[in-house]
Amino acid sequence: MAHFTVLTGSETRPLSWQTLQTQLEISGHTTAVVSLNNVSWASGLDAAADALAQKVGPTSRAILIGHSIAGLVLPALGDRLGAMSEIYVAAFPPQRGQSFFDRLLSGEEIYDPTWVDGYQSLIRSKDPLTTHRHFLDYHLFHDCRADTADLYWKKSELPLDVIYSTPYLSELSLRSRHYIVCASDRTVRPEWQRHAASLLPYASVTEIDCGHCPQIARPVELAQQLLLAANHLDA
Repeated sequence: MAHFTVLTGSETRPLSWQTLQTQLEISGHTTAVVSLNNVSWASGLDAAADALAQKVGPTSRAILIGHSIAGLVLPALGDRLGAMSEIYVAAFPPQRGQSFFDRLLSGEEIYDPTWVDGYQSLIRSKDPLTTHRHFLDYHLFHDCRADTADLYWKKSELPLDVIYSTPYLSELSLRSRHYIVCASDRTVRPEWQRHAASLLPYASVTEIDCGHCPQIARPVELAQQLLLAANHLDA
């Protein structure tokens, strides 16, 4: 039996992972979902990772799952918890010696350009579920049920400047890893996901034919991939 801990991305509520949790628990595993919003980022990424580790607590046979931005925190949290393995879901693995901003400025084409063009006006809007509903549905929830944004979207409250500007200075630990590429993603480019996965040490790679939020659009298939990855990582 493994313990799966999900670190959520910045744009969806923890509740969006409930169906996936049920699927994993039916298979005999335990689960937890932790939001990056559950800790303070005022003292920087390392202090936030310490706080996340305290919230998660020590668990045997721990498998960490990071969605989207949470990938930047996954190795640091894995080191603190002594995790067995890490699984990235359309996520941003850190690159040693570089911040996420460094990578964007160096020309890495990580995001879909139309997501970048519309995101600033989204976060400035006082009623984004009205003013930017089509934008959200197109980029995040195009393969989900019609009321998904109402149920599961939340405006990010994370200090993205802190997270994106912090370089990852450590070498990635000798730990099994897996990357799940979301092949129809309209937020984080699938081509970039494949490239990032190819650079991730000790990583295997699979793909799922869905957009940025497989926990909502394809929870059963995502659970199957996570279980297969866990079996492979444990082999």
